[in-house]
Amino acid sequence: ATTEIYTLSLHDALPILEKPTGTGLEKPTKPVVIVDWYNTLFVGDSVPVENITSLEKLCASCHVTVLSFVATKARKEKVLQDMELMLPDHLQQVICKETCWKKVGRTGKCAWAWEWGAEAIFDDCQAILKESMEWGLETYPINTMQEGHAWAGGGYETFALAVEAYLKDH
Repeated sequence: ATTEIYTLSLHDALPILEKPTGTGLEKPTKPVVIVDWYNTLFVGDSVPVENITSLEKLCASCHVTVLSFVATKARKEKVLQDMELMLPDHLQQVICKETCWKKVGRTGKCAWAWEWGAEAIFDDCQAILKESMEWGLETYPINTMQEGHAWAGGGYETFALAVEAYLKDH
C-alpha cells in the first residue's frame, strides 16, 4: 500500500503576506483569521446569505482563510469544489480556501492557524477550539446541534453573531 502525503506551504496558503525581509516575515497589514467551512459557513446544504454578508464584513478588516478538516482525498475535492461553487466570485478573490487532514495536533487546524500567524479562529469543534485557546488564539465557538459550548461561555448561535463580536472587539 502506498501513502500519499499532502502538504500546504505558507506561501501557497497565504499569498497575502508581504515578502520576507530582514530577520523574518513582516506582520501583515490586517489580522489573519481562520473560518471553518462545515457547520460554520456551510450550514445544512448551503451557505446562508447572512454568512456571506458576515464573511464580506470580516474580509474588509482581515485576511481570511477558510479551513476545513477532511478525512479523505475525495472529501477534500468535494469541499474545495463546494467552496468554489457556493462562495461568490468577489470573495473567491480575497479569501484563501484550504483543507487539513487532522482536527488537532501537529497538522491540525490550530497548528496551521499558528503557522499562518492567525489571531482568531471561528469553528464549531470543541477539540479544535480548546487547542486553539491553549495556543493563545482568540476563539469564536459556533453552536450546532452536535456541539454546544457552555464550557466557553455559551458560544455563538450563528457565524454572523460571532463575526459581530469579533469586529466589536477589534
